Amino acid sequence: MSQERRQALIKGEEYADLFSSLIQCKEGEKGAEMLSDQELIGNIFILLLAGYEHTLAFALGLLALNQHEQSRVYEHIILIVPKGTISSYEQIHALPVVLAIIYETLRFIPAAPARAIPKASAEDLTLPTIRPNGSIERISVSKGTILTIDVPALHQNRKLY
Repeated sequence: MSQERRQALIKGEEYADLFSSLIQCKEGEKGAEMLSDQELIGNIFILLLAGYEHTLAFALGLLALNQHEQSRVYEHIILIVPKGTISSYEQIHALPVVLAIIYETLRFIPAAPARAIPKASAEDLTLPTIRPNGSIERISVSKGTILTIDVPALHQNRKLY
């Protein structure tokens, strides 16, 4: 995958992702070499491992705080993966409750908390907003204005979740 992406980047293809940024990363001063495949794999491994470790630690912590849910997920797992057996990758699709817990943990406590997602208005528009006193105010937004989505606030909105 790294070789294919390197060739695509050499041909002038553009990618706005972490993988491509790591491929283009250079160490040290002027004229330094790009990261080797071994260095690239090491960096990707750390990024993936850190995300899993964070998510699992918080998922287990949240389950510890909610004994009912902990019992429910345990019973669900035992139905699919009986005691004394080793689970397989294929069984993950039969564990929707476990997947739901992982997704809810990531919503509640993101592994890489993006505080905000910037967007540019594609056209002139009017946005309704609700004031603290409950009244509705309309705000005019010109084309090209940078708007920001507050991700943590969105993920904690009681009307949505």
